Amino acid sequence: MKLRSMSPSGSCRKRKTTTAQENGTNTPNGKEGVEVLKQNQDEEIHCKIHPSKEFELFCSSPECMKPICVLCLTTIHKNHSFDVIDAAFGRHWKLIQSQVEIVKSIMNEANKKLESANNQASTTENQKQAAAESVKAHFNQIREWITMRENELLESINTSMPAISNNLETPENLATLLSTTKHSIQKIES
Repeated sequence: MKLRSMSPSGSCRKRKTTTAQENGTNTPNGKEGVEVLKQNQDEEIHCKIHPSKEFELFCSSPECMKPICVLCLTTIHKNHSFDVIDAAFGRHWKLIQSQVEIVKSIMNEANKKLESANNQASTTENQKQAAAESVKAHFNQIREWITMRENELLESINTSMPAISNNLETPENLATLLSTTKHSIQKIES
């Protein structure tokens, strides 16, 4: 497809644009790129200052960097650098695609780090739960041992105390105990 485009100096030159199918890429070039914009985006394709005119050029002056119509070129953008919009689209499309690839790479790296952090968090949570279960099991064993020991001591008290209290309750037992104690004291003194 042959197109005429204006150089920044205002002279006409012929150039050939290629389509994505011709250059073997998925990058739309030339009019194909402009058509992609017209079909896929809701952005205005008409000049806001001259609504009857479609954007045909691209002001490439650093202070502008936007599409313009032919009337804007002769007025507002008179001394600016410009290019045919389809050529500018192709250049900017490639720049955008390279930036998209960089962003994809950054996102992939971020996703890997996020996945690693999630795995680490999951591992930490599992370790925390295992430690809590271990602590609970140890304290349950300690509680069981304390309860068992308490029961043994209470049983020992209950079995020995009635014998003592039985021995102390009768006067005969007291008399015998007193007599035995006196007899032991006398032996020690003599």
